[in-house]
Amino acid sequence: MTDQPPPRMDALTAREQEVLAMVAQGLTNREIGAALFISESTAGVHVSNLMGKLGAASRTEAATIAMRAGLVDGMPAPADAPMTPAADEYEFPAEPMHHPPVRTGWWDRMKAQARRHPRSAAIAAGTVVVLAAVATGLAFAVVTGERPTSAAGGDGSPSPTVAFSASESPTPSAIPTVSPTPSGSASATPTASATASSSATASADPLPTRTPAQATAAPLQPSPTPAGTWVEAGRMIDARSRHTATLVTDGSVIIIGGGNNQTCSATIERYDSRAGTWADDGRLSEGRCEHTATMMSSGSILVTGGWSSEEGFGDPTYLDTAVLYDPESATLSAAPSMSVARQSHSAVLLAERAVLVFGGYEGGGAAAVLTERVEFFEPATGSWAAAGNMIAPRYGNTATVLDAGTVLVAGGIGERGSPLATAELYEPANRTWTSAGTMTTPRFRATAVLLPDGRVLVAGGANEDGELASAETYDPDTGEWTEVQPMHTGRASASGALLTNGQFLAVGGVTRGAFMIATSTAERFDPDTGTWTPEGSMEYARIGHTTTALADGSLLVVGGSEGGTFAEPITERWVPRR
Repeated sequence: MTDQPPPRMDALTAREQEVLAMVAQGLTNREIGAALFISESTAGVHVSNLMGKLGAASRTEAATIAMRAGLVDGMPAPADAPMTPAADEYEFPAEPMHHPPVRTGWWDRMKAQARRHPRSAAIAAGTVVVLAAVATGLAFAVVTGERPTSAAGGDGSPSPTVAFSASESPTPSAIPTVSPTPSGSASATPTASATASSSATASADPLPTRTPAQATAAPLQPSPTPAGTWVEAGRMIDARSRHTATLVTDGSVIIIGGGNNQTCSATIERYDSRAGTWADDGRLSEGRCEHTATMMSSGSILVTGGWSSEEGFGDPTYLDTAVLYDPESATLSAAPSMSVARQSHSAVLLAERAVLVFGGYEGGGAAAVLTERVEFFEPATGSWAAAGNMIAPRYGNTATVLDAGTVLVAGGIGERGSPLATAELYEPANRTWTSAGTMTTPRFRATAVLLPDGRVLVAGGANEDGELASAETYDPDTGEWTEVQPMHTGRASASGALLTNGQFLAVGGVTRGAFMIATSTAERFDPDTGTWTPEGSMEYARIGHTTTALADGSLLVVGGSEGGTFAEPITERWVPRR
């Protein structure tokens, strides 16, 4: 028998490497399908394909190859087994991207905890060293009968102590001080566990009991930094990702739906920005992920589409239903259904007060296809009407309402499963779409915002080269796209919001999509100078999160996952320096 060359990981697509890692963890095809929100048969096809490419005769042999390649913790990757797929093999999904949790062992959780709380880990390690030193000294004294040398004096004299009166006795704080850093800092506040919420479904972390007015610990006092700092903003009732966040007239933020432990949540929560507390605010009739929520001029929130799934296994069900949520009374009412079931679509509020819904995937299951169909909801009549189709079907695009009332749609994934550089404009007056030129770079899952000077900033995203740091602006007056300084970190699926000074903060996102690796970093764009400035790091890395600008100038960051596992339901705020 001739010797076979060692298998290389770059022979596999990103999805196949992901499936191989799960095979090495002992997951069945059914469990792999559930974790990736694909069918069991599709998971089996991935397993068969990767085994063929690796020349593995069994799952056990494939698992051994995965461990040797470093796809499983504890086994280093050999030099000839690169972990990142080649640029021309970057896999773009033919179906919407979901980021469900993957089972992790106790060692993974220990490492994640150390990453989240490095100061606590360092203190714990130091404590172990000190205790070991004390134990060694006591053992020395018992064996030799001699007094061990004092760590303080070196001459055997006892260490000096500081006496406190009863009134001066220091009380250890439950909240550690946030140390200032050059560009921001992340809080590391330990949160006490509580009884699991009755609405939570198989959550990996204990959740607080649902109450009408959920109280949380007071936020940390921010430490001064050049522009702002990150502080904890309390604990949600339910952890979630791919939800929606809507700022309402009283300054509260309404969180609706989202993924929670392989299930789309139906719960609604309200964040009181003045009190810094979370409360239960109702429940949808069905769970929703990757839906839209649009604040209308009437004060109600229109929730459309998305997908829903039962606990555990099964392909997701696309939804054509819509509901109206009244934040003032915290009540829900049914709205007419859309013409098609769709998810990963876009929705914007037009100047004429109608809600425009377009793009995404329609149908569901194996019949799901990208759609160019457009429709709008008219609040005055409470009905849906068709609008002109887009030039090209797409999802994962940006959607921005311009000062003139037109809508700019840029990038996304097209019919052939490739990232798009094209852009188009919707004109509400005649319900038509026209070309808005071509971006300098194809990109999907980018972040976009309307700048105070009327330009649109489009930043990050991903394409065949991986996650992008590049950014560009669109000028509606000239119809031109202009490249600006790139971000410091390439990121896709980031969130962001405009600051009160007209600058933009990009938050989190995925940095290695093939392995669902998220970032906790943030950076600020100054439209006057066209430059980016790092703004520190959150306590948690996040994708599938939301960022909402609050009335006091701070930004609220909610939910998301760290990449493969859901983060604890801890929320954070970026607070500008006063």
